[in-house]
Amino acid sequence: MHLRRRRDECAGQPSYGIDVRVAEEYGQLQSHNGRGEVVFSGPYVMRGYWNEPELTAQALRDGWMHSGDVADIQDGWFYIVDRIKDIIIRGGQNIASKEVEEALYQHPAVMEAAVIGVPSPEWGEDIVAVAVLRPGQHASAAEIRAAALASGLSRFKCPVRIDLEPELPRNAIGKIARARSVRGTRLRRQGQRAAGNPATLRSPCCRNGERLPPARSDSRPVSSVRRRRFPSR
Repeated sequence: MHLRRRRDECAGQPSYGIDVRVAEEYGQLQSHNGRGEVVFSGPYVMRGYWNEPELTAQALRDGWMHSGDVADIQDGWFYIVDRIKDIIIRGGQNIASKEVEEALYQHPAVMEAAVIGVPSPEWGEDIVAVAVLRPGQHASAAEIRAAALASGLSRFKCPVRIDLEPELPRNAIGKIARARSVRGTRLRRQGQRAAGNPATLRSPCCRNGERLPPARSDSRPVSSVRRRRFPSR
């Protein structure tokens, strides 16, 4: 059972002429209550990607356009949870990166944050975060982590490491590039290690400057995405 959401968090209701639903874990389509991938159908939906038959086949299935967004529907109102590709699977549990980022923002010094999953031999994936502080503000990784836990984030969902950076990379349309943020931090740490400055590699949220595993690619096969279960609140 999902928690009731505030109406001001809502993305809205479907507009006239468009049938919008969510496809739950086993393919059931729901239009009133449920959680799953947002799919839609109607006369305004595209016919396909130009000269990209494989992408078209992945996006358009059985007459429904698959958006790649996970949403809750409550009484017909849609609440966006996260992108499917940004769902982190840790110990068999599904964690929305957006949920973790919102918890990090509970510290008043955090201006921006990016969270991704990185490979873990023990848990499958671990949660790593990169944060940018507001100008003139100061906070340690331990203080940001404590604020996230105080906001109600479970310890299992809390990042195993939080790195502080002056800025986060963005894609062509201005959105934060999560994977590039963490990968750039890893490369800088490797360069610092080569320069013989191990003190800069330590963080309150890792073990003695533990080296960050390679970040996963954002362009994972769609087949692996479809096997994911949608995270519960």
